[in-house]
Amino acid sequence: MFENLLESISPVTHTIESVKALAKFLGLSEELPETIALTNCTRLSLSSKRDCYYYTSPKGCSRKDGTYGRMCKHRKALERQRRWATGGNSPVMPEEMV
Repeated sequence: MFENLLESISPVTHTIESVKALAKFLGLSEELPETIALTNCTRLSLSSKRDCYYYTSPKGCSRKDGTYGRMCKHRKALERQRRWATGGNSPVMPEEMV
C-alpha cells in the first residue's frame, strides 16, 4: 500500500537553503555540491542557474521537463551513473557522469 502511495507523489524541487542545511548535516565540505546522493538511486542535482536543487530519480525529476515524463539532463546523468555502477566499460567514472 505505501509503495503505491509513494510512487504517486511528484518529485519536489528544493531550495538552496534547505540543501545547504542537508549538506552541513551530512558533513559535506562543499557549500553547494553539484549533486547529493540519496537512497534508492535518487539524488539532488544543482540547477544550472544555481538557484535550486532538483530531486532526480529513475522515474522522474522535479525539473519542468521531468514532471512531464521527458528525459531531462539530470535523469540522463543519473542513468549514466547507474549503468556505470552496475558494470560500465570504463574503470573510472567520467567526470560528466557525476
